[in-house]
Amino acid sequence: MRRSLAFLVNFSPIYMPALSPSMDSGIIVEWKKKVGDLVKENDVFCTIQTDKAVVDFTNTFDAGYLGKIFRQNGETVAVASTIAAMVEESQDVAKLADYTLKDVEPGNVDEEAVAAPVSTTTTTTKTPKPAGGKIRYGGSLDEAVAASGPGVMRIAARLDKAALEAITPTGRGGRFTKADFVGQPGFDYEKAAPAPKGSSSSFTNASRECCAENTNGAVGSSAVVKSFPVYNFKVSDTTLLQQLLNSMPTPKAKGAAVGK
Repeated sequence: MRRSLAFLVNFSPIYMPALSPSMDSGIIVEWKKKVGDLVKENDVFCTIQTDKAVVDFTNTFDAGYLGKIFRQNGETVAVASTIAAMVEESQDVAKLADYTLKDVEPGNVDEEAVAAPVSTTTTTTKTPKPAGGKIRYGGSLDEAVAASGPGVMRIAARLDKAALEAITPTGRGGRFTKADFVGQPGFDYEKAAPAPKGSSSSFTNASRECCAENTNGAVGSSAVVKSFPVYNFKVSDTTLLQQLLNSMPTPKAKGAAVGK
């Protein structure tokens, strides 16, 4: 968090992030937050057109208030250039109203001049910038990584120091964002997190067991049905004819007298 001599207000510059490996500038498509809005962690600042797609630019740090927007919708901005400023307290938003890009660009605000009064016998010096003009939180690579959150620390742990030194932090106050690591081994900003290992196979195995169980049950039922003897209740024609003949009255001879 940096300080202005004019209004003694703490603020953090918001930089244009690198959202693809080949991106050197981006177009601000639409601001999703307006000046004075509370921006929580993971809230979307704005959408940015990269050289590949339109991507959400999210806040990866602590919550704060959007104090000033310096670059408007439709503007093309170079990576690592200031596009807005955040403040910690809502009452500080008004203090940024007259700020310009010159007021918030790195190197234009003297933090030590605010921290201690300047006397005629004291020479105020500015904190030296890292090689390549990179502004890092705390003035060192280790402090910048540590202040950038556990997600960034996990990514940084997989890279060697030379690779980290070559990355320009674009987060608040010189912190790193996940977008800064686009193109580095094992990280893709736009790729969704992979499903946990074993979940798919476990599900498949469970499904197979379930299906096998149901199938076995069905086969078992079928086997039981087929195991019962099938009775065909048929009476032979000869037997039926004999029964019919036995039930018929015996015919009398012709001319026989009928009993009275």
